[in-house]
Amino acid sequence: MKFHSEIKNSIKNAKKFKGILFVNIISYLLLTIAIRKGHSKEILKFKWLILLFGGRVAKYFVARASFLNGDYIFAKKLYQEIIKVNPIHTDSYYGLADVYRLTGNKLEAKDVLIQVFNFSDRLKTWLLLANLVDTKKDYDELLNHWERECSYRNILKYHYDVNDYLIIAALRAKLYEEALNRVKVLLGSINSEAFILP
Repeated sequence: MKFHSEIKNSIKNAKKFKGILFVNIISYLLLTIAIRKGHSKEILKFKWLILLFGGRVAKYFVARASFLNGDYIFAKKLYQEIIKVNPIHTDSYYGLADVYRLTGNKLEAKDVLIQVFNFSDRLKTWLLLANLVDTKKDYDELLNHWERECSYRNILKYHYDVNDYLIIAALRAKLYEEALNRVKVLLGSINSEAFILP
């Protein structure tokens, strides 16, 4: 049953890449398993072979393996190449933002993640933005961005997951009163129509 869902997931994700679908599906499946089993070093050992025969999807996994093994320069190069060819591949934006974050370029990481809102509503984007918060200024920027998105996209303000991320961001910025107030407001909104559970 688990392998069946792995295949379905591989088919769904492989379709996001241009190229020969069958090659992309097989590559996605095998490279996902390799990364999950901790074989990122082996992927790097054979990266040129994988890039040559693994279809378009292989570049993403080689970038991921490079990132996992601390080769941020090569990972950044590959993520940027993927985004250039496939500008709506969300996971490449997430990978590039991680590279920027770990190399001390928090502003670039934020900019990359904010670009994702142009084509995706994935909640993971809010989580990654919340994890970049260190100061009150960072928190205020995140909160302003959330309020802008709520009005621009007609999103209901009390989305449970996003508000949970905002609470985490407030705690990261050591704004304990703000976090507590946000929890109280969120709990008070449970019975309203504006509250959305995951």
